[in-house]
Amino acid sequence: MFGFTYQIDNKLAPLQKDLAMYTSALDEIDAVIMLADTTPENKIFYMNRCAREFMSNKRTMMNQALVAGADVGTAMHNSIHQFHRDPSRVKSLLQTLASGQVKEHKADIPVGDVLFQTKVSLGSESSAHLFYGAI
Repeated sequence: MFGFTYQIDNKLAPLQKDLAMYTSALDEIDAVIMLADTTPENKIFYMNRCAREFMSNKRTMMNQALVAGADVGTAMHNSIHQFHRDPSRVKSLLQTLASGQVKEHKADIPVGDVLFQTKVSLGSESSAHLFYGAI
């Protein structure tokens, strides 16, 4: 039997503590909140409790209404573009947010019997930590 241990770098320890505090707070909000990175794939790196429960409860209905092959059950750590009928349009929109041309984008997106009233903006703790947030 093998055991592995690791020690968090002293510089990262305060960030880990802050991250736990922020995610705990976001998990208590009764709204679907998802955060995606700014790579070309725009992978989801955070879903709050409400988002995880909602996707789990509505998985079958939403998957039937989405682009073939998209699965809300595997949203975490995967590209947001698996859900889009026109990913290039969405990527272009995200680029306008990243460039600062617009501060936020709002859209009503019907998925089956659910209407997502989305508000997407670029978030930044510093220039090295950019992300997109959708509520």
